[in-house]
Amino acid sequence: MTVLLDLSGDRRPGGNAQRDAIQLWLDQRQSRPAAPPSAGGPPLRVRTRTVDVAGSDAKVLIELRRAAEEQHADAIIVGTPITPQLATFAAAADLAKVPILLTLPASDALASRWIFELAPSVEQLARAAIDDVAARGIARANVQLVPESAAAQTESAALSLEAARRQLGPMTVVRFERPEPQPSASQLLATAGAFHVLGAPRDAAALSRSASAPPFYLSYLTDPVELGAFRDVPTAQWLGSRQVVATTSAGRPGPSAQFVQSFGERHGPPSTHAATAYDAIALVELAALLEGTADPTAGVAVPSGAPGPSGGTISLARLRDRLERTTFAGIATTYAFSASSHAGPALDDLAYLRWTGSAVATVSRAGVGPVTPR
Repeated sequence: MTVLLDLSGDRRPGGNAQRDAIQLWLDQRQSRPAAPPSAGGPPLRVRTRTVDVAGSDAKVLIELRRAAEEQHADAIIVGTPITPQLATFAAAADLAKVPILLTLPASDALASRWIFELAPSVEQLARAAIDDVAARGIARANVQLVPESAAAQTESAALSLEAARRQLGPMTVVRFERPEPQPSASQLLATAGAFHVLGAPRDAAALSRSASAPPFYLSYLTDPVELGAFRDVPTAQWLGSRQVVATTSAGRPGPSAQFVQSFGERHGPPSTHAATAYDAIALVELAALLEGTADPTAGVAVPSGAPGPSGGTISLARLRDRLERTTFAGIATTYAFSASSHAGPALDDLAYLRWTGSAVATVSRAGVGPVTPR
């Protein structure tokens, strides 16, 4: 299995949290008993090869082809943003004919039977943001803070399109041409209904501390290490897995709690990005284990960490088909694909999160509105 991450370069988010989560899964798997062979095949072994694509779209395509043609990977996990600027990605996936699991948002328009989206789409994120500002009565006079990055430009276009579809009027777009916000951004603090920070949040941290600051919506692509800049900012919030936060706060038993505890002991509280990467490798293993069972046409619903028979060597097309028939209760969310839909989680699996002291808490459910404190 090949894993493509941004471990260097300027693109955000960095892939360190995802790499750490995949390594945790591998370490935990070594401590579990090996799955018994099935149908005379050998026990399933999982080997990974992690490649740093260093923020380069060209390298993503090169390594995708190399993983398929030279490394003969059974699956590829891509933990970098796939934007419309990478226009040939779907075609490259069709040529590779290897199941590809995306752990970060992509567009709804990205279509291939070989691509599985484990994160919400860019369009879903835009709908969630507009739903939330509408529920709070602050949908007018919204401002976007947009740096010169392909991922941020994609988010900006989706957000503007959704606002126009809802007839909320045009959004003011402030471009970042340097690390500090432009003066026009601070001038809008008193009149803006909300700010949408589509780049690195550190660019807006100073603005958000103003006494007159409206709510700040941070990008789903915010690097987890940069969220600390908002620990003392009650108006800053970001979308993430409500399941991870609920597990962290409630200490529920089970695979999710084991992941949260183990990851936390090594690296600190897990992010949604980390949980999704952990789910990606677990999902591939599960599909491989389930392939070759008695009824290959039956749908299968299993919890995260569930054991299964080893099916030995399988074809990549059958592995793809099995992914389409498997409902998987992962750490970040529940995944349910089909031959006609490889979309990520439903909006109601997401929540807006915010720092409350030293912990992260749920502010509102995506598409639902504010959560009443208990």
